[in-house]
Amino acid sequence: MELLINTNAQYYSLFYMLAFVVSFFLLIAEGRKRKLPQLPWLLVITAGYIFFVFGCRIVTLSPDDWTTLLQNKSLDHATGLVMLGGLLFSIPAIFITKRLMGLKATALDAYAFILPVGMFLQRIGCFLNGCCFGTATNSGAGVQYGREALPFKLQYMEGVIPATAVHSLGLHPVQLYESAGCLMAVVLLWNIQKKFKHSGTLFYLSGLFYYLVRLFTEFFRDQQAHAINTPVWHHLNTIQWAMVTMIMFSGIIIYFNERKPIRVSTQAKSCASLLQCSLYFLCLTIAFLSTSKWLGFSEIAVVYIVIFSTGAFMVAELFKSVTVPNYRMASLGLMGIAFVLMSQTYPEQADSDSTKIAYNTISIGGLLGSQTLTNEDCNSHEDYTHKYRLAAVGFSRTLETAKAESFTFGLNAYTGIHDEYATGTIVSDRPALHSYGFNPFIQVDHRRFAVGTGIHVGDMSHIGKPQQGTSIKRYWLYPQFYMRFGNLNRVFGEISWARNFPSSFPGAYLQASMGFGLNPNKLNSGMVRIGTSSSTGIFLSSSIPAGENFVVEPYLGFLGSIILKQEDIAGYENNKGVLGSISVHYKFNKKNRP
Repeated sequence: MELLINTNAQYYSLFYMLAFVVSFFLLIAEGRKRKLPQLPWLLVITAGYIFFVFGCRIVTLSPDDWTTLLQNKSLDHATGLVMLGGLLFSIPAIFITKRLMGLKATALDAYAFILPVGMFLQRIGCFLNGCCFGTATNSGAGVQYGREALPFKLQYMEGVIPATAVHSLGLHPVQLYESAGCLMAVVLLWNIQKKFKHSGTLFYLSGLFYYLVRLFTEFFRDQQAHAINTPVWHHLNTIQWAMVTMIMFSGIIIYFNERKPIRVSTQAKSCASLLQCSLYFLCLTIAFLSTSKWLGFSEIAVVYIVIFSTGAFMVAELFKSVTVPNYRMASLGLMGIAFVLMSQTYPEQADSDSTKIAYNTISIGGLLGSQTLTNEDCNSHEDYTHKYRLAAVGFSRTLETAKAESFTFGLNAYTGIHDEYATGTIVSDRPALHSYGFNPFIQVDHRRFAVGTGIHVGDMSHIGKPQQGTSIKRYWLYPQFYMRFGNLNRVFGEISWARNFPSSFPGAYLQASMGFGLNPNKLNSGMVRIGTSSSTGIFLSSSIPAGENFVVEPYLGFLGSIILKQEDIAGYENNKGVLGSISVHYKFNKKNRP
């Protein structure tokens, strides 16, 4: 039975970004697992991402494309992506950056699962988009694409199907073959990862497994599905010959790497200094910004995630290096006030009837909350009372791509104090915790849906399960995610993880809500939300426009959280909380976009 697929380019972008975001979090986790220095490791990741997206694009450019780009002009047509080009550029960049940062050899093995996991997700997007398609087949496993898909158009141009056809001929779902092969590679790597003597073997073996998968799937891939010309020689195309070469090369490296004698180094390796890391990050950022016009929207978005995250962590490290620990909150507050005052001098442009504009937003906000938690069983009774207060500033840039559609990126910074009082525990008297964080983020808004992601870097407190006399956990890194379904000016639903402004910490990290617009016939007319969160059972919030440039967002949460009652999350049967916040957003520097 053949399956009919109606393609949508948004699926490709979604899975492309998902593959990079998941890979980024995996790399962060692997770095922590291997105890790699945080900032140098983030720079290795950043260099790998920049050169990967650059390499995927650059190998598809024609001489005419190069002429256009070198004249500082944008291309008037879309080019494809070649994953092997990304590997060709990113692997040397990873090796060079690892060496410059002074990281140990185990840093390479942290990348072992990234290629198969990333390609597993990416090929699902290719399948739904109709690119990278397979050869024709009469088997029941074939898939058919609709009239808007590339396979249909190519088959019609070749005269294989008539103009009256409603779908293409059946094709091998080669994208899913590759996804399945990558999933098998992940399972194999997981089961054998501890069976090697030397660092680096797992990294090269990961590549070897993928090269084998790609060599096999190329037999079922249509020659017209490549972004570059791939002539066939002795029954193998150019990609397959490259895979054969890489398989042999990887096998030789693995063989000699495992035959090396085991040496125990007694000398600690020194990592790059904060100044060296800052200079290298500046070079990477300049290199990316100078070539970003060559890239597509999805590529720029995923690199922004990494650059903002690394930049935020670097700013935090620089901030800690030049401030006194006990006065960091005051220093950050003065910086935020100065930033807000200076922002008022930006010239604001006159409004226009154009549906495409760009503008900046400066945000300030404050949050107060308290939480009372009870943990009891047959042998003990423990009470935890939390009181916290935070302040935040933020800056974002919004680019409208169409009416009711936009792309936003920005950075929030927050700091606060968190007190915990406990009874019935080992430790009942403890000092207040000073927390701070930086939150780079991106968000894509469509009329009927939205998706966003980001990351928190700093020293964040989090209310969770009690351990060793405290219910507070500390995090230096925390992911952010957001999804909306429905029209903002009508009825919509939202799920957010660590996206609350002024802050998602220590309690409001998870929120689920329903909302409705105040004027269904007018965009940006304000909205009201009601939902539940990880800190309170019910919360009410609204976005209220105050003139053309200001938006005020009050928030009130109360009652016990049903989320904290769940045994696998926290297990507090008795809990109650109150959370209130107020945020003000000021839009300025509005400009019309062409």
